[in-house]
Amino acid sequence: MLMKADSFSEVFTRLMTDVGRRVDAADEHARLDLYRSLLSDEHWRPGVLACLALEPDAALATSVLAALLEVMMPAERELALSAAPASGAEFLSTRADELAVLELVTAEAVDDETALERLVSGSDWLQRRASEQAEAVAVLSELATRGRTKKVRARAAERARHGFRP
Repeated sequence: MLMKADSFSEVFTRLMTDVGRRVDAADEHARLDLYRSLLSDEHWRPGVLACLALEPDAALATSVLAALLEVMMPAERELALSAAPASGAEFLSTRADELAVLELVTAEAVDDETALERLVSGSDWLQRRASEQAEAVAVLSELATRGRTKKVRARAAERARHGFRP
């Protein structure tokens, strides 16, 4: 549990003790590796979020939180957003919104015109992901004609024509 007086060093040391791993806390690459190794395990999520909320490297925290958003259930994503550094808050909020759109357009039956509009006005990241993951012909057709990049349009058109190969 994070206490107001806890420093990053204290919280990070507690996480390392809990997971049974020691890394050089001064080495951002070692911290990044530790965080990434714990992302998919929900058991460690509270400790990771506590560390990220105090992480001295805002870019590192933002990067890990972006990856964490992808493995969290939609209802839990607000927890990750609350740990965001000020410099990454807008990016992470947009990423959480785009993950919600991605989930809508990769659902089996897509009949949400608003989701399709949000998709075509979304980031390159969102469109690339959708062109690879969507299976609905309506989504792929939309991306094939209105995708922002040539790569997205080509991949969506290919998948719409030839099936949904990975």
